[in-house]
Amino acid sequence: MTADSGHPENRTDVTKFATPDDSRTLVTLYAYFSSQRHEGNWFDTVVDAKYAWPPDAGTRNFDNGFRGFGVTLPLSELSSTEAVEQHVSQFAEGLRREFPEKAAW
Repeated sequence: MTADSGHPENRTDVTKFATPDDSRTLVTLYAYFSSQRHEGNWFDTVVDAKYAWPPDAGTRNFDNGFRGFGVTLPLSELSSTEAVEQHVSQFAEGLRREFPEKAAW
């Protein structure tokens, strides 16, 4: 989750921050899929510091058959049960589109 999009990474100078009207709180959902069998845990194999996160609203291929999918949403769009359910449905559609070889999500 990005608590404040107006806070530039690695900068502590508040004069460089975006204005509150130009900042948002963001939630990013990630899913990973492997087309191969692996030993070990997903964190050491995929999310280890040597890999970057998938891009927002897209996929990223990793070594050893791993792929990741990410979607970023403004927290303000998740203000009701109906809105959350709609975004969950859209995320599931993205998973089915990006990972067609997986039968169910």
